[in-house]
Amino acid sequence: MRIAKADSELEDQTFFEEIIKRSVPKYQKLKNFTSLASKAGDTRSLQGCRFSPDAQSSLLLTSSWSGNCKLWNIPSCQEIANSQSFCHAVSWHPLACIQQQVNELSFASAYANGRVGLFSLSRDTPLCLFQAHTQRIGAVEFHPHLHNLLFTCGYDYFWKMWDVEYSQKSQQSQSSSSQQEQSNTIKDPTYVIMQEGHDGCVHTMDLHTDGSILATGGLDSHIFLWDLRSGKRIAVFSGHQQIQPSPLTLNSHLLVSGGGDNAIRIWDLRVRRTIDTVLAHSALVSAVRHEPNFGDFLISVSHDRTIKIWNAHSFTCIKTLTTHGDIIFGADIGRNNRYIASCSNDRTWKLWGHQSEAFSEDFLKSASLINNINAKEDQFGYDDDEDDEEGIDKEDDKMKLNVLRRLKQENEAEKDIDEDEQKKNRLDQMKKDINSDDDSNASSEEEQEDDWNKTSSKSRMKKDK
Repeated sequence: MRIAKADSELEDQTFFEEIIKRSVPKYQKLKNFTSLASKAGDTRSLQGCRFSPDAQSSLLLTSSWSGNCKLWNIPSCQEIANSQSFCHAVSWHPLACIQQQVNELSFASAYANGRVGLFSLSRDTPLCLFQAHTQRIGAVEFHPHLHNLLFTCGYDYFWKMWDVEYSQKSQQSQSSSSQQEQSNTIKDPTYVIMQEGHDGCVHTMDLHTDGSILATGGLDSHIFLWDLRSGKRIAVFSGHQQIQPSPLTLNSHLLVSGGGDNAIRIWDLRVRRTIDTVLAHSALVSAVRHEPNFGDFLISVSHDRTIKIWNAHSFTCIKTLTTHGDIIFGADIGRNNRYIASCSNDRTWKLWGHQSEAFSEDFLKSASLINNINAKEDQFGYDDDEDDEEGIDKEDDKMKLNVLRRLKQENEAEKDIDEDEQKKNRLDQMKKDINSDDDSNASSEEEQEDDWNKTSSKSRMKKDK
């Protein structure tokens, strides 16, 4: 039925008209995306980053090779929390930051030892920590609609589906005293499905937006489609070189993947074959991600240090972003399409947005930038021999200071224009006053001259008589 609906949409001309009407303004805005901030995220390389699912995408999770999972405020880019839990992949709960109560499940993190941690934003320690795989976990994802279902895939060639809600229900059935003791913990979830099929490590996966299909990819260069209602494999896609972590994204009837052949492949789920191959980068494609709302655009990142924004309908490049100093491992798009985040081997993560965002009042206020625009430059100065992290902070702070200075110059220019106009108006008024005085004086002189002429003519007439 889902395929029939997609076919009917393709035949409907109004469907394409709606896409064009919706997406063209969005593409124009994407062309002006630029770097808004750059932050030193960890002492080692950053592997992944994910925006929170709330409408404003107000939080960002980053994971690194050091095992640290950090929470950042957006757009201030200030660190809120740091969990030293040896995780390397994270996934938000679909209801995180949306009408959640204290100690409710907010996100899941995957560990290199095969364990999964379930966390709440209201506490530093995990609500639950359980053994999911015998080897390293490649990815972890929540079901988009059935929020109690959690998916994991690992280097043991398996993927699993877990019921997280089961433990919470069993916990609620305890006595009141026991409830009080266990209110801040969750028992180990139970797996509902465990499937194998790959001939190599499974380290990436993505769920269809309707939640019925799961796509998995691994080092065997294959992409498998799974029907979650039966747990069975329904399709195999081959053609890539090694599938890297996070290079899969499902949207509507299309699946987009990236691999070690530097290309992006577009697969049609209806005919189960490649419909387009784009030579997207000059090095390995490390991640691809669809825009979360309508899927009108997608991003790809690569070891060639670039981020590319693509039209998801024509698969033409809209914008290329290049400021990272090393290979890029991951990226994500905010729920409101306002920001893009990327993380790199240079230990930094960057926030991207429309160039007008850098000068918007909301961004400057929320970023807690310097109130005193005339602050001394040595406030941000660092020695050249300091490490890269301080250099990054210096570059970031200088950028912010330059933004403020440009704002100040613009304000001063506007004030100068206003003052010039006021001066000009005053001069014009003075000229008018002077001219009016001259006119009045001239008229009075003419009247006096006329009076004198009249009196002189009368006196001559008397003499003649």
